[in-house]
Amino acid sequence: MIIPFLFAGSWLKIFEKNPTKIKNYGKWLRYQSRTSYQNMYKEYHDTTLNGAVEQK
Repeated sequence: MIIPFLFAGSWLKIFEKNPTKIKNYGKWLRYQSRTSYQNMYKEYHDTTLNGAVEQK
């Protein structure tokens, strides 16, 4: 889960330079289990970063 940022009491919106081109965005997660470290990666495809964050 990505936590949105608050900036001066309002939501921070990111504007893309080229919002018509599809881009790849990814999230990395690394945690330690009882036996070893685990890595997770989830990739999203969208035209904007805001759209990629809204996906589940």
